[in-house]
Amino acid sequence: MRWLAGALALFIAWGCDDRPRPTAPPAAPPKPTAPKPAASSSSTTTPKGPQVAAGIRYLVQTTAGAAPDAELPLIVAIHGYGDRPENFQSIVRQLPSQARVVIPYGLTPYGRGYSWFDLQPRDQMHVGIDAAANRLAVMLVELSARYPTRGKPVVTGFSQGGMLSFAIATQHPTAIAAAFPLAGYIPPELITDPPSDAPPIVALHGEADTRLRLEPTRAGIDELKKRGWTVALHTYPDVPHTVSPAMLSRLFIEIGRATHPPE
Repeated sequence: MRWLAGALALFIAWGCDDRPRPTAPPAAPPKPTAPKPAASSSSTTTPKGPQVAAGIRYLVQTTAGAAPDAELPLIVAIHGYGDRPENFQSIVRQLPSQARVVIPYGLTPYGRGYSWFDLQPRDQMHVGIDAAANRLAVMLVELSARYPTRGKPVVTGFSQGGMLSFAIATQHPTAIAAAFPLAGYIPPELITDPPSDAPPIVALHGEADTRLRLEPTRAGIDELKKRGWTVALHTYPDVPHTVSPAMLSRLFIEIGRATHPPE
């Protein structure tokens, strides 16, 4: 379990801002960050520079010793508000199963990183979420054609990336195999009835999150269940707007189940 011990420390850092913050939580979600990636190991291929698909820049790498040209499950990991893909590389390289991981850049520069959609006005945020999810759905199609891909892609993401993971699942359900939102939520305007082959959604959220509170996420999950979606919510006591070791462990388990189901 050496991979898990290293990943836990990195993922905890990923969910925390690297600058002092005011005591009161800001109106916008924070910028989850992580240490710069360590030197490449024998278990992960060296990532190339940014590529472009559907007009969106991204980084790509394979995990667990998989060859770059192998037919692999495709995982799209979506960063949060003000973050950047380079910070995710420290995390995805710890994935114990073989996969191809694509980490896209947000659509708009923000601070030292990028944003996917505007946070104001709050009552119109669903419009920006939907637009970004549409862009990413087109990207998924192009990526699946560009790389030898096994099955449908899986999406995950933190904060803004968690919101987009929800939105891709509900607005483009046939495009993915599963969605794993982290500390995200789905606006009521983006909740739809599921198709017969709707992907499962497993959301992970800290109960002490004061920046993107649990209550709206729970309400969205309840409504999705009423509509007939296969959806689960795992909550974690005393965890703020970050990803705890238990959350990371669950994420890796869920990704493994979705990308390497038992025969």
